[in-house]
Amino acid sequence: MRVALNTNLLPIVNVGMYESLLSPSNIFDDWLPSSGITESMTEEEINYCDNALWYHFNSDAYKKLVANYAMAFVVDFFQKIESFASVTLCDGAKIYSPKEYNFHSDTLDFEIEISESEIQKIKITTKDNQDFFAWLNNTYRSYSGFICFMPNSKESFAEDIEGSDMERGLAAYFTFLLRKHLGCSGEEEFGAEYSLYEKISSNHGIEEFIEDERFHDIIGKARLTRG
Repeated sequence: MRVALNTNLLPIVNVGMYESLLSPSNIFDDWLPSSGITESMTEEEINYCDNALWYHFNSDAYKKLVANYAMAFVVDFFQKIESFASVTLCDGAKIYSPKEYNFHSDTLDFEIEISESEIQKIKITTKDNQDFFAWLNNTYRSYSGFICFMPNSKESFAEDIEGSDMERGLAAYFTFLLRKHLGCSGEEEFGAEYSLYEKISSNHGIEEFIEDERFHDIIGKARLTRG
């Protein structure tokens, strides 16, 4: 069966793009100096200052690139827990961005294929696992101003893993494996964010995400001039 997951439910890697390392404006500012573009450069009556270039920035292409790099961390995670749960990752992972960043941030949305036999294996593995249920209870708690919808007891986990909220049950179990068996405290997802930033800033350039083709000509001239 196919199950939809995301990095909000399963925090493998942080892909938040609001005032972060991965923010398009941050990566754009890093790329601009290396492009050779200056405030005074013009081409066909277009001033190639950073503000003008920003209007031509293809954010969808940028998000697709981030999603592709981020999926490498997801693949690595599921390979590491294969003995606990064997799944197949589906194509089509993408970044979801909220309209407002008041309460939510960007997430990597992806889908897995998991067999009924693997679901049954998880049920058997967790049935009498007191460490797992203690972890659930300590991790997923509601508090004043916040309601947690993740399972936090043996009963709610059984309901989720067998019902329409299977993704929550699976995400809780996978996160338990991430935290307890792989020893990831939560800081690793931000370490992964820095790794994403390094790969994108080092292996790609601003011209890949500027749709105005006239920019491609002037950046070539700028780099030749700079030598």
